[in-house]
Amino acid sequence: EAIDYAVTVEHVNVLSESFGYNPLPDTMNDLIRQADEAAVAAGTVVDVSSGDAGPTSTQGSPSTDPAVISAGASTTYRVYAQDDNENYSAIGAKGWENDNASGLSGGGSTFDLNGPNLVAPGDLNWETCNPSPASFGACVSGGTSEAAPLTSATAALVIQAYRKTHAGATPTPALVKRTILSTTTDLGL
Repeated sequence: EAIDYAVTVEHVNVLSESFGYNPLPDTMNDLIRQADEAAVAAGTVVDVSSGDAGPTSTQGSPSTDPAVISAGASTTYRVYAQDDNENYSAIGAKGWENDNASGLSGGGSTFDLNGPNLVAPGDLNWETCNPSPASFGACVSGGTSEAAPLTSATAALVIQAYRKTHAGATPTPALVKRTILSTTTDLGL
């Protein structure tokens, strides 16, 4: 009902979803996937966190739907570096590192062969956590629920730029996804 309300009443351009589960088998029988498919068909970009099941190499539904943008989490190891944590040297980092998928990020193959489409900061990233990391929840947690709003904001910026250059027309969700993916760096993951 919330997805339908956001699309049909509020007429949102982008939905950011940070929830999901792992149905077996992961098919279109999933009601959230069906609602997301309807939202995409209505012209709304749906951006979904892939889940935080990284150690099991799984990705949660509805992020497994090829029609949505699936967001995994990246890390720069900044909190480790700032905290001078002994684990920092154990991972072989030599400073603030870029382009690292987080170990907690959902990923791997899915029923539809659709892994996370992109990653954004979601694990131990923010330098603004210093001097008191405990004051900010994202400093000690985060995950793909932190990454999805960031990739959703990117989708909103793509829509805004497209409208400015196309006489106010709105791009399709598929075009927004293709535009974002065509401008990212392939991490080879």
